[in-house]
Amino acid sequence: MDLKTKYLGFELKNPIIVGACPLCTSVESIENLANAGASAIVLPSLFEEEILAAAQAAMEMESAGAGSAEASSYIPNPDGYHIGPGH
Repeated sequence: MDLKTKYLGFELKNPIIVGACPLCTSVESIENLANAGASAIVLPSLFEEEILAAAQAAMEMESAGAGSAEASSYIPNPDGYHIGPGH
């Protein structure tokens, strides 16, 4: 049975695609997925650490001024800082 398909311009031997997950964190497990029949594997973002760090920094800035209304005037505008993969 021919299960070939096209996805995002790639010709795949079958429609089995493994999404980004903990199974895709080592070369050995990726090889196991390919040997089990996965025709494509989505790897986790290379910049995930930057995205998480930017989100953490934003949360810390928001919570820093939560104790006093005047304290928020001491916190710089986060739009002025270029953090994360989008900048």
